[in-house]
Amino acid sequence: MSVLKQSVLVGKTCGLGDGTFPVATTTEKLHPLDLSARVEMVLDTLSVWNTRRRQRQQLRTLPDNMLRDIGVSRLDAEAEAAKPFWQA
Repeated sequence: MSVLKQSVLVGKTCGLGDGTFPVATTTEKLHPLDLSARVEMVLDTLSVWNTRRRQRQQLRTLPDNMLRDIGVSRLDAEAEAAKPFWQA
């Protein structure tokens, strides 16, 4: 059997507001039958996607004065909020 290479989330974090999520990736070799590692990776990915979705929804609802406080224009906030959850 071949050994699969998978991206694993580790290290650095990035996010909007309070919620941060891992963004740095590394390559780790996993045995094809290592189901628990695969499930964990899927759950981690789903968690990151959900965090992005929630943060982008929250960003869209911020009033202009709060956006100015964090240095983001309304146009930039709308562009970020329009991104699909799987896109960083």
